[in-house]
Amino acid sequence: MSKTVALLGIDPFQIDFSNPDYLHFAHIGAEGIKSLLEKDKAKLISLGFDAEFMFTGIDASTARPDVEKVLESKSWDCILIGNGVRSIPSNFLLFEMLINMIVEFAPQAKVCFNTKPDDSVDAVLRWVSP
Repeated sequence: MSKTVALLGIDPFQIDFSNPDYLHFAHIGAEGIKSLLEKDKAKLISLGFDAEFMFTGIDASTARPDVEKVLESKSWDCILIGNGVRSIPSNFLLFEMLINMIVEFAPQAKVCFNTKPDDSVDAVLRWVSP
């Protein structure tokens, strides 16, 4: 049976790249971020993982129901939290909520972090083998 990996992050199409917090990612844009993430997801699948996106909005107060639904949908072996969640100071509450939801709904899962949209495979492989 394949190991399950959730790629958890903010939906790139909900990001306002004119916001100074996101200037570091503005040159890539939503389409570019999504494309890089898709490539990493495809590579994880080619390695034998059952990988899925778990996109959320930026607002922690509205993100919880959707994230909870996905976390409860299966037993996750690894959950990656994207850099756009954890490195942006204004996303602190969202990051904190996601960590606590993982502890609550997927306590067996390893947690890892990418540093950019195209190093998710490396982050997963640090903690889980296919």
